[in-house]
Amino acid sequence: MGDNTSWRVTATGKALAVTAREPKKQPPLKWARHAASGHIRYIHSLDASERGADCGCVCVHCDSPLVAVNAAKVEGEHTVTPHFRHPAGSIRDGCVVLAARHAALACLIDSGEIWLPRRCFSGRAVGLSGKTYDAWVEVPARRARVRRAQVVDSTKAVLTLDDGRTVVVELVGAKGPIPAAADAGAAVGNLPVALVTVVVPSEFAIMDASEIVKRLELLPDAAWCGHWDDETLRRQAADKAQAQALAADDSIAWLGPEADAVLCALDPQLAGLSAEEVRRLRHESLLHLVVKRILADAASIWLPPLFVTQRRRVENGKDTVLERYWSRPTERARFKSVELEKRLGRTVPDVVALRADAPAVPPPMHATNAPEPAVEDVLLIEVTVANHLDAERLQRIQAVNLPTLEIDLSSLGGRIDRQALADLVIKDLRFKKWVHHPAEVQARAALAALLNEEARPREERFSEHAQQHREALAQPADYWRGVYLSAVREHSDLRAAREAGEATDDQTARALDAVRRAAFALAAHGWTQAEDEELFRRHACPLDRLLSLQQDVCVGYRLTSAYEVMNTVLGEQGERRRWHVIYILGLKYFKPRITLKPHQWERLVKWSQQVHALLTREDDPERHYYMRNPKNDDFIGFLFPELQPALEERPGVWNGENWIAPPKRNARGNSSR
Repeated sequence: MGDNTSWRVTATGKALAVTAREPKKQPPLKWARHAASGHIRYIHSLDASERGADCGCVCVHCDSPLVAVNAAKVEGEHTVTPHFRHPAGSIRDGCVVLAARHAALACLIDSGEIWLPRRCFSGRAVGLSGKTYDAWVEVPARRARVRRAQVVDSTKAVLTLDDGRTVVVELVGAKGPIPAAADAGAAVGNLPVALVTVVVPSEFAIMDASEIVKRLELLPDAAWCGHWDDETLRRQAADKAQAQALAADDSIAWLGPEADAVLCALDPQLAGLSAEEVRRLRHESLLHLVVKRILADAASIWLPPLFVTQRRRVENGKDTVLERYWSRPTERARFKSVELEKRLGRTVPDVVALRADAPAVPPPMHATNAPEPAVEDVLLIEVTVANHLDAERLQRIQAVNLPTLEIDLSSLGGRIDRQALADLVIKDLRFKKWVHHPAEVQARAALAALLNEEARPREERFSEHAQQHREALAQPADYWRGVYLSAVREHSDLRAAREAGEATDDQTARALDAVRRAAFALAAHGWTQAEDEELFRRHACPLDRLLSLQQDVCVGYRLTSAYEVMNTVLGEQGERRRWHVIYILGLKYFKPRITLKPHQWERLVKWSQQVHALLTREDDPERHYYMRNPKNDDFIGFLFPELQPALEERPGVWNGENWIAPPKRNARGNSSR
């Protein structure tokens, strides 16, 4: 259906004639939805009273009100074919395509019948010789009568067939990815249904109901996404392929007298069985017997590797999962003696082998503290041909608590000689697996203990952290501000005393812990900057200077006055000058608490003016040393409320376009603003 197509329908409404004429001509819209009843209506089903806007129909796609053009008039008698017309200026993208699906769904339901496509499954089996056998089963296509229909949406319906089964029919407009059967079930409330999709061509939009029903029967693009009998068909295909593999070996002649003995034992069980069932039973029993004989005669066997993975979730609020591993490699076990079907407690394993050598057991990977598993002297072997280990047998094996190996040959069939089978049983690892091993149990317990040991400190810290967080929120932030500043001053003074040999490292460490506890409490209230140790830990840190200015004392230095502290600031070079603007604000707003000699004050005022001048000269290379990061402004304003109004003006901060210079001051240091 290209863009250079115009559409014309014959008088019967069934034959479609297509002629190239005007470019970008869309096919006429023949189907619409009756607004009052919700039914899908064909243009030729309208009578004369429903012409024009009286048709009461809307577009199934865009819900635009439609006009019935030439309704109830004979097809071919007029230049313009009867159709539904959109309002002028409407965008009709997708309307015809979706109308085709609506029409097909309505006609399908009204017909009361559906053609179900065939369902096919393939199966594959690998013979003992390595040859692959393929088989197919299918349910043929058939016509089914619909007992009941429930429309789910405009292109999907749930049909109850005459046999009581339910199928979801979904009409799609183009070939593409087929939805999963689970999606169909979810769409109808998780009903146990099958799903079939039908690709609907857009030509349906101009056909009448009878033609649509006829075309639906012939559509090749219907496909099952899920069928009621999928599991049965899949199993039948696998069984059929397995039967082919078994049929390729009608006899295992090389077994000799052993085969005769087994057949005699089986005779009472063969009555009433088909030839194929007898062949399968004979094959399974003989194969099981000969494998046990091979193991009884063997001097050794290659054992598969053993892997243990242990995981432990850490309860630390972060979804942390710890993982540790242990493994032992492939090894060759040598036999001292072998017994068949020896009873051990409540279980009778196929083979009980006494090992002639001790297994080489490496220490657990990433878990050097985990104890090594005990040495195993006895090895149990179970041979599986038809009867797999069930839960009860597995429990009996676990109760004996000996290494138990399964050799699973249930998926194999076909022709093989004794030597090839012996190599497969003794040397090949593909069909072997551990069903129980005490080394695995011990390693898993050891790894679990190691993970607990590793996780416990993290969980204890998290628990302690949570308790500290609750205690921090029990007091307001203003309370912790006072505790924090007091702890900072005590730590700074002890640090200076330690440098002079007047305090111990333990005293300083305890004082630092007190600062950190107060910082944690402030962080719990949202002041995370409190935990930035650049503010308080090192010599000449910012909080030492600001506390010295605020309290007119020497904090963190072995000096005698706040001026002497500021005198150390005046001699700073490089990056340390980025805090100078904050210190200048401290001089201004803490001044009532500072007693300075006139020449000292004049020196500080001159320094303040020099800093201001540098910040206002764009061509001065020294200016960038005073570039200030405002990330701590809010926190500094919280600690020292006297500075908060000035800090809100962001003095000395680069805002991305220009400098915000500090306020101008007079000779006494007061702002001129």
